[in-house]
Amino acid sequence: MDLSDVLAGAADGAFVIGPDGGILAWNRAAERILGHRATEILGRPCCEVLAGQDAVGSRVCKPACKVMTLARDGSAADTFDMRAVTKTGRPIWLNVSTLTSRRGGRTLVAHLFRAVTTVGGGPAPIESPTSVLTRRELEVIELLAAGARTREMAERLGVSPTTIRNHVQSILGKLGVHSRLEAVALVRR
Repeated sequence: MDLSDVLAGAADGAFVIGPDGGILAWNRAAERILGHRATEILGRPCCEVLAGQDAVGSRVCKPACKVMTLARDGSAADTFDMRAVTKTGRPIWLNVSTLTSRRGGRTLVAHLFRAVTTVGGGPAPIESPTSVLTRRELEVIELLAAGARTREMAERLGVSPTTIRNHVQSILGKLGVHSRLEAVALVRR
């Protein structure tokens, strides 16, 4: 019996990642919580699927994440909360714990997670996606939603196109999305 088999029946969402950060196993609770079917995400980098951020919008999930670094060094990661993104683009706060398994020089990490809930058991309120954006980033997202291109936004806001591109990258990171279109769709929802 391997780690994937043990986690398959867990009530919490659970997935296993290999040394390269790719997802090796994804249980049914993970499917229910985040909306991704195992067949859609196996082999993909977990940082791409979860797009996790901390409370101030900094990326938690990235190729060289703290959890994998600690696991390779033989240390345990503390339980942590992060804001992830569901398959439909909805932000959701998760409480995450980790387990590490080492076999034959190979490090596997299992993440167990649950949606953070209120005392009454209902879902915790998720802040509006725009609540993490600065005033200037909100101006940029409004122009994006109106169909403005980089140069047009720069002229309207009196800044350089490079500054606009930097704002767009910041928006994408804070919202945990990968394109301008995804950012606009998330904010509109």
